[in-house]
Amino acid sequence: MSWISQNLLRKVTIDQLTRLCMVVRCKDYKPAAEKCHLTVQGLRKSIRELEKSLDVRLIDSRGSVMQVTPTAQRIAELWEARRIDIGNALGYALALGEGVEQFLSIGCQSGHWNALVQPIVAKAIEHFDGTLRISAHIEKRDQLERALRHGEIQIALFLDTAPHLKGFERERLGAQQLALYASGTRPANVDELIARWIDIDWGPSTSDKIRHYLFRLNGGNALHNRLLIDAGNHALDYCVQYSGVGYFPVDAIAEHPQGHQLYRLSEYEAQMRDVYLMRLTMPPKESEQAMEYVLSQLRLHV
Repeated sequence: MSWISQNLLRKVTIDQLTRLCMVVRCKDYKPAAEKCHLTVQGLRKSIRELEKSLDVRLIDSRGSVMQVTPTAQRIAELWEARRIDIGNALGYALALGEGVEQFLSIGCQSGHWNALVQPIVAKAIEHFDGTLRISAHIEKRDQLERALRHGEIQIALFLDTAPHLKGFERERLGAQQLALYASGTRPANVDELIARWIDIDWGPSTSDKIRHYLFRLNGGNALHNRLLIDAGNHALDYCVQYSGVGYFPVDAIAEHPQGHQLYRLSEYEAQMRDVYLMRLTMPPKESEQAMEYVLSQLRLHV
């Protein structure tokens, strides 16, 4: 890739390279666009902009069959081989723009973004006076783990449990409190509470603790009429709409627009959900200072 100058690399984005890789892999704009969550028109535009930045033809769509040029194939192979190591020269040339000295990619689940991660990101950018660029990924648990495995993020917060991944350190930071909330009329007794209870998937460990507590609360009787819902806004919407009862993170309810429509059943036990930090064991030298600063802030505030 020595034929691409450093100045040209600074005009290219990681998203553009990732989209090119998908086009090269699929050899068709339509399935590639679906995998990139773009329209075909949007993907074509991204490839054209990449061609313009590099001043080379990458995809030839003039005939009835798309042709991937040898140049596009070579760029895609290099990027696929190098993107896991964000510290390589190409990766940093792509990630860092003018005046930017450090790049850091951080991931979290939606429950931690507004209250914790977003303020720390803003504080870190201010602390490094514009020389730090941070890429934030707000994903579901399985998508966060995939992003770690593929080298797309260097720091990630996991709720409930954390994976064991080669090349990453795992650290328990603290815990998030979940309390029992209800909407509509207040449950008159335990029987009514159990009948209205929504079994929300807060992760295997936390959900098991909640089920065991309600099992004891129910006199050791099986929990019938269970409705299992994935964690997230959908669970809260359902609880509000159908006068449900369920455990929710206290900090999330305080910030959610619909949070005021729920009230806490404080006579029932709160449950704690572990918060884990995953960090790259050997971060690139260019991101060491930023990583240590963000880690110190996370340890301070979780």
